[in-house]
Amino acid sequence: MHGISIQHLTLPKLKIERLYIKLDKKLTVTAHEINIKRDSKSKNSTYEISKIISYFKYLNLLFKSVSLKNISYDNEKVNLLYKDDIFYINSKYLTLDAKIRKKSKYIIYMDIKQMILKDYKIEFKGDLSLDMKRKIYNYSGKFSILNIDGSAKIEIKDSMLYYKIATSYFKSLNPIMKEINSRVFIEPLANAWIYKKIVAKKYKLNYLKGKIDLKTKEFFPNSIEGSAVANQVSIRFHQKVTPAHAKKVIVTLKNNTLYFNVTSPTYEKKKIGVNDIHIYNILTSKNGIVVDISSKTLLDKHIHNILKNFGIKIPITQTDGKNSSNISLDVKFRPFEIEAKGTFVVKNSHFKLLNLPLYTKYAKIRLDNFNVFLKKSNIVYGDLFDINTTGILKTKSETYSGKIDINSLLINIKKDPVLEISNLKNQNISLKIGKVKNIMNFDNLKTRLVFGKKYSEFLLTDLSKYRNFSTILKEGQIDKGSLDILTKDFKKYSAKLKLYNLKTPLIYHKKIVKDLDVDMQIDKGKITASALHGMLSLMLDKHFILKLQDMDILVDSNSSKISKISNISISGKNVNFLLKDMNSTLLSNKFTMNIFKHSTRFVTMYKDSQLGYEQNRSSFSMHGKNLNSYFLDTILNKKILQGGSFNLESAGVSSDMFNGKLTIKDSILKDFSLFNNIMATINTIPSLLFLKNPNFNEQGYLVKKGLINFKKNGKIISFDKIILHGASADIYGFGYIDLKNKKIDMDLEIKTLKDVSNIIKNIPLVGYVILGEDKSISTYIKVTGKTDNPKISTQILKDTINTPLNIIKRAIQAPFKIFK
Repeated sequence: MHGISIQHLTLPKLKIERLYIKLDKKLTVTAHEINIKRDSKSKNSTYEISKIISYFKYLNLLFKSVSLKNISYDNEKVNLLYKDDIFYINSKYLTLDAKIRKKSKYIIYMDIKQMILKDYKIEFKGDLSLDMKRKIYNYSGKFSILNIDGSAKIEIKDSMLYYKIATSYFKSLNPIMKEINSRVFIEPLANAWIYKKIVAKKYKLNYLKGKIDLKTKEFFPNSIEGSAVANQVSIRFHQKVTPAHAKKVIVTLKNNTLYFNVTSPTYEKKKIGVNDIHIYNILTSKNGIVVDISSKTLLDKHIHNILKNFGIKIPITQTDGKNSSNISLDVKFRPFEIEAKGTFVVKNSHFKLLNLPLYTKYAKIRLDNFNVFLKKSNIVYGDLFDINTTGILKTKSETYSGKIDINSLLINIKKDPVLEISNLKNQNISLKIGKVKNIMNFDNLKTRLVFGKKYSEFLLTDLSKYRNFSTILKEGQIDKGSLDILTKDFKKYSAKLKLYNLKTPLIYHKKIVKDLDVDMQIDKGKITASALHGMLSLMLDKHFILKLQDMDILVDSNSSKISKISNISISGKNVNFLLKDMNSTLLSNKFTMNIFKHSTRFVTMYKDSQLGYEQNRSSFSMHGKNLNSYFLDTILNKKILQGGSFNLESAGVSSDMFNGKLTIKDSILKDFSLFNNIMATINTIPSLLFLKNPNFNEQGYLVKKGLINFKKNGKIISFDKIILHGASADIYGFGYIDLKNKKIDMDLEIKTLKDVSNIIKNIPLVGYVILGEDKSISTYIKVTGKTDNPKISTQILKDTINTPLNIIKRAIQAPFKIFK
C-alpha cells in the first residue's frame, strides 16, 4: 500500500516538513522536521524516561517504524528513531540507544547500548525489561559518572524506583559531591566531613541502595543504606591542624546516619583509638557529627589545635609523661552547637599551665561541654610548691574557681628557708584567663598572680598571712606589708616590698624606722635591694650582704633571738650602735660583721680606735686597739676618762666565759662613783689629806700606765690583778663585780707619797727603815655594796698603830740589810 506524503504542512502552532505516513497492519511514520510553537514539558532526563516507558507499549503496538528528525520545541530539539527493533532518541536531557532483544505481548527485553542522562552526567549500559501489564521495569548493567565506573540494579514498580549501585575504585569524591550539591542541599559542615575533612587516596562504593517515589520525588532518606571503603585516609580537623591518618576507613550509611569505621588511626605518628565517628541526619535537617576518640597521646599543642577547632580551650599543655584520654564531641551543624564530653588522666608528666612549666604526679581532667573539672589534681613547680586542686574551669567565660591543698611550698635564699608551708588545706583559688593576661587569686592568702604576654606579676597584699610560715617575717616581727614582683621571662625579677609597723633596730633621722619601702632586683639568683634612699642596701649572691650608712642601730644584748640565716655580711659607714641595756652608744665610723653558720666576727672603727670580737662554737675572743677615752666614755655613758689610750685582749669559750687583759696609758680617771667615794673618804680623814695633790684629787687620777687582768663567768666579772701606776700614787687590787645584782667586792691598796719616797728611797738604810722593802707608803681600801654607789672602808687605824712597830722592826733588821 502507498502511504500519504506531505511535503509541507503549516498550522498556527505547528509546522511539518516532508511528512510520510503509511499503514500496513502498523503505522510507518517519518518526518524530516517538526516545529512546535510551545515549550517542551520535559524537565529532566528522569521525566523523559518515565514518559518513554509509559508510551512505549503504544509505540510497539501501533507503529512499525517511526523516524522523526529535528522535532523542535522553543526550548529543545528531539530526534526519534524506532525501526527494526532499534530504538533511539536524543533530546536535551536524554540520549538512548537500545535494541529490543525479545518481546511478547506485554514484556519487552532490551539491550541498552547507551543511555546518557545528560543532566546527571550518567551513562548506562546493560539489560532492560519492561513488563507493560504489571508496570514493572528492571535494569541491570553498568554505569559511568564523572570517570567513576560501577554497576547498578534498578527496578521501577508503579511509581516507585528501587536502586542498588556499586563502584570500582576511584580517586576522588570531589566531582561527584559537587554534582550532588548542585542538585540536593547537604549541610555544608556535613558536606565538608564527607569529602573535605576526610580524604583518601582511593575509594570504592561497595553498595548503595534505596528508593525514590517518581511522582512525589520523595527519596526516603531513612531507608537508604550503603557501604563504602576509603584507603590511605587523612582526617583533617582544621586547615591549620596536622591531619590524623588511617590505613582504611569503612563508611556505612544506615538509618540516615553515616558511620565511619577507622582502621589503624594515628595522630602525629602516635596511635589513637577511634571509638565512634558518625554523621546523623545526613540526608535531612538537624544533622551533626559525633566524634569519640581514645588516646594515649599527650595533651599537647596538637590536641589543643583540634579542640580549638571546636571552640574548646584547656589551658594545660602536656610536654611529656603518660596520658590516657577519651573525648566525645557532638557537633550540631545548624544552628552550630557543640556538646563535648571527655576525660584526661595524666600521670608523672611535665606540662605548661599559662606558660608556666609544671609537673604532676597525677591529674584527672574531666570535660563536660564547656566546663573542665579538676579533682585532687596534683601540680608541682620545681622545689617551689606541691599542691592539689579541685575546681571547675568554665571555658566560655575562661574562669577557674576551686580549692587547693598546699602539700608544700618552700622559698629558699641560698638554701636558707624564707617561706615554708606544708599541709595547708582548703584554700580558695580563682583564675581568669584573658587574651592579654591571666589572673590567679588566692583569697585566703590575699595573693594575686598575673601571667601576661609582656610580663607576669605576683602581688602579696598582706604579708601577715604568711607570717607563720616565714622565718624572716617571724624574726623581723613583720605583721603588715605587701610584696609586688614583676618578671618578663621568669629569670629576671623586680620587686617592691612595703613594710609597716616594723620593730626594727634602725634609727634614721633620729626616728625609729617603722615603715620601709624596699626596691628589689633578682637576676639569676642574685638579689639586690635598697631602701631609705639608698642608705640601706642588700645583696644576696654567694653571701647575704647588708650595707648601712648614716643611721644608728639599737642593740639589745639581752635578746636571745638567733637568726636561722647564715653567711651574712653586714657593713656600715657612720653607723652608731645604741646599747639599749647600757643606755649608751658604741660609736662607729665604719664596721663589718660576718655571721657564718657556726661563727661570728665583728670589727668597728672610730677614728683611731678599733674594737672587735670573734666567736665560734668553742671559742670567743675580743680585742681593742688604741681605744680613746671619748670612745670608751660613750660606751660607758659616763665621763670618767680623759685622754690616753687603751688596749684590750680577751679569749675564752664564749662571751660569758673568757679571760681578759686591759692596758691603760696616760689617762685621767675621774667622775665615777668608785673614785668619787674614795675622794670623799680621803676628805673625811685628815691623815689622808696628803693624797690630795695635782695628780690625785677631785679632778681625777692620772694613770701613766695600767694593767687589769679579769675573768668573766656568766654575770660575774672577777679582777685577778689591778695595777695602776699614777704620778703620785699607785693602785693595786683584786675583787669582783656581780652584774646581775650590781654588787661589788674589791680590795685596793693605794701606795702614796711617791714624791717624798722617791727622795728617801735613794738613802739606802734610811729609805729601808722608813719606807720598807718596796720603799713606799701604802693605804688599804675595801670596796663593797652596789656598783652605782659603792661603800669605801679603810684600814687607817691599823696602819697608824702598826707603822711605828714596823719602823722599829726594820731598824733592827737594817744591819742585815746592809750586807744584803
